[in-house]
Amino acid sequence: VGCCHCNYSGYNGRKAIAELFVINDDVKKALKSNIDDTILFKLSTKSGMISLKQQLQLMYENGNTSLEEVL
Repeated sequence: VGCCHCNYSGYNGRKAIAELFVINDDVKKALKSNIDDTILFKLSTKSGMISLKQQLQLMYENGNTSLEEVL
């Protein structure tokens, strides 16, 4: 698979993967109230945050990375 330009991997270049945790008013209130981290995560994803796990899954499903790189 691939060619000499991609070192026979089928992929070329690099992509950054990140998780951006935006603190909005709901998150601020939650942080002040000593809530469980699971609830905070759910609140964050409800507000639009995409987790690293979700981002990797999307990259794999779209053919942007391999299962080996995800793992």
